[in-house]
Amino acid sequence: MSKSRELFEKWERDYADDPQYIAYGLLTDITAAICTAMQQQGMKRKDLAERLGVSPQYVTRFLNTPGNTTVHQVVRFAEAVGLHVNLSLQPQPLTSTAKPAAGNRSSLRASRERYAKARIDST
Repeated sequence: MSKSRELFEKWERDYADDPQYIAYGLLTDITAAICTAMQQQGMKRKDLAERLGVSPQYVTRFLNTPGNTTVHQVVRFAEAVGLHVNLSLQPQPLTSTAKPAAGNRSSLRASRERYAKARIDST
């Protein structure tokens, strides 16, 4: 295993319960879904910018910096590529220490890898 992969997995373990890490992961999943929808439609960033009435640079900034994204932006971008946004909150099972469980972070890693590929393909 490469050193960078080991470091990434260590960070993933260290920050699995961090709210900022979880939020960034969710936003990354959202932007990955938007990139995938763009790719499926053969839509370029310029096309999406025209639909939204914004500059291509604004679209690039949105797709490349999911941590700086607002809910309003998510809804606008999702609707522009034909996606519906639905937020679902559910109680997590509690561990023996009464701390919320971290959940399945392997799916978070997989979605981030898909996001990276989708970003490359949508340019």
